[in-house]
Amino acid sequence: MKLYHLSDLHLGVVPPKRSAEEHVSLIFTKLKKILAEAQANNVAVVLFAGDTFDSNAISTKIALEFFSILSLFPEIHFVLIPGGGQNTENEISGHDAYTSDSIYRRPEVAALLERDNIHFLSPDRPSVIIQTPEQKIAFYAGFFGYPQPDLFPEADYQIAILHGAFGPNEKYEKPLKPDILKRYHYLALGHYHSYKKIGENAFYSGAFVPFEFLATAQAEGGFLKVDLSQTPLQVTKHSFDDVPSYLRLQIFSEDDLKKLEELDFSKVYVRIDSYLELFENSLRKLCSSFEERISISEGAKVFSPDDVISQIILELLEDVSPEIQAEVKEFLFYGLMVSQQPQRLKEFLKEKFLQDLYEAY
Repeated sequence: MKLYHLSDLHLGVVPPKRSAEEHVSLIFTKLKKILAEAQANNVAVVLFAGDTFDSNAISTKIALEFFSILSLFPEIHFVLIPGGGQNTENEISGHDAYTSDSIYRRPEVAALLERDNIHFLSPDRPSVIIQTPEQKIAFYAGFFGYPQPDLFPEADYQIAILHGAFGPNEKYEKPLKPDILKRYHYLALGHYHSYKKIGENAFYSGAFVPFEFLATAQAEGGFLKVDLSQTPLQVTKHSFDDVPSYLRLQIFSEDDLKKLEELDFSKVYVRIDSYLELFENSLRKLCSSFEERISISEGAKVFSPDDVISQIILELLEDVSPEIQAEVKEFLFYGLMVSQQPQRLKEFLKEKFLQDLYEAY
């Protein structure tokens, strides 16, 4: 059984440097293309794991156009859940959360949700079982929390669709513990705008088309192709190479500058959050050549430490997880600039580096 997993289309959002209309048009173009491919390849179900719409205040016209695209593919079952951007103890709000003013409650939109191949799950109706020509597939929705524990015993496949922050950091994420993961054949997650694997069968697809500045490794849009008939299940990330991407960068080394210079600025927008003073002239030249594509955050300039300290920081970063290297690098360089005791901090870094060097030998 094959399905496509999409999330976070954020229809109606205004991306940096582009209009909401451009973004909507690009999403609809890509959506039509992948749904035609899905129908040709006998994909049974396409999932939308929340935040399909950027807010409940968007025009009904955008929502109707979205559902009119789905209506072109009557052989595909579409399963949708609302999203949300804020979670408190008693309330989920923001984006297209299922609130009293939900876009899904508008009469014109609610009527479309009654079509046979469209299945909208909400707190009022959190689960459904779908009969395809070959199998019965059950879907269970979770809204910043876990789905209800009861399962349809007659289903061939059990699929959870969750919107919210899930992962190992229990300070701000709900953990997907083994008993939760084992309960379902697949968990389709939405809310984070970059691809993430949380478990062997639990994935964030990321934003369908990029619309905000993210670290380089997270800036790709796309969706997931899932084949549940394989053991273990097969999950393939599909990215678009012809949509704009938004990169958030720090320029703290010659390598950082080289990566920036080698970007294809016909496809990418860049926001530089911090840079060493010594690269200011190079950045000025790039901004002159690509003024519509490069922006620099206020207060981004960091006064350059001496070469020894810069090299020590870069050496220390080799032991830091790639996922957080950029943030740690920025933290260290800014720390040197704003520290009330910069000399003691430099001495600490030198001692740390020499100790690591000694232990290595």
